[in-house]
Order: sequence, then structure tokens, then C-alpha cells
Amino acid sequence: MNVFTKSLLATLVLGAASTAIYAEDDGSADRSRPPSSCGELCTGNIPIELKVEKHCDLDVKTSKISLTDGGSGTGQFRVGANAPYNLLVSTTNNSKVKMGTHEIPINVTTTQQGTMANVVLGTAQTNVGVALGGWNTYDVKVTSAAVGISKPAGTYTDQYNIRVYF
Repeated sequence: MNVFTKSLLATLVLGAASTAIYAEDDGSADRSRPPSSCGELCTGNIPIELKVEKHCDLDVKTSKISLTDGGSGTGQFRVGANAPYNLLVSTTNNSKVKMGTHEIPINVTTTQQGTMANVVLGTAQTNVGVALGGWNTYDVKVTSAAVGISKPAGTYTDQYNIRVYF
């Protein structure tokens, strides 16, 4: 036999021997539980579990509430949730529309449709129940007193903020 054939045979023999040495039980099978001895009928079960995380959606229906001097405006938003939630509404300028250093107080009221209670600005409403279908609708009304010539002409702004959380 030539040297190449002898080397090939030696490699095969050594490889087979080493495989036999390492081909022992690795202990990965679960041998701690004996099989069920069941006779004519065998039954078992595997629990199935699906966890749905809390989730909320905010649908702001009104892009801007515009007022005129001494007027009012309305807006609306909806909260969708699959669990009771917390709601915090506020305004950036503490219910004042501002232009530079000038400000005009406004009155902001928020009510949940189907209830008579106002949602108080700056106070979290906790554990709000979810309506049938998962959506609660809120109406926002903003009013301002007439200022006439007591304030400079221009555009005064504030921002209505909505925070929904669990």
C-alpha cells in the first residue's frame, strides 16, 4: 500500500475510535420523570398561556382650538385602552394664552362623554374604566373673557396636553 492509503486508513480508524469514545449519553434527556403507566388509555396535557400586555391609544380629533376675543372653542380626543388607565390633562401655560410677556387667562374644561364630572386640569384621574368597545371620548371647551383694547393685538397661544398611562 502506498503512504497515502495507509494515512487515510489510520485516520479513519482513529476517527471511528474517538467517535465511539465520545458517543456516550450526554444526559440531556429528562430522565427524572418516569413515563406514565397508563394501560389502555393514555392522556396528558400541556398548558397554553397567552399574555396580553396593557395597551393604550390616543386619538386626538382636533388639531387646533381657535378662539376669538371673548369667544370659545371646542376640541375632542379619544382614549382607547384594554385596561383601566390614568389620565392627566394640563396646559403648558397654566390656562393662560401668551404672546411674549402678555397673557390672557382662559377657562379650560374637559368632560368625559357619558359623565357629568369635569376632568380637573393638573390632577391625575386614576383607574379610569374602559368603555364598551375600548374607547372613551373626551370633550374640551376653552373660553376667554373679552379683553378689547386692554391687550396688544396678536396671536396668543397655549397648549392642551394629554397624558395617558397605566
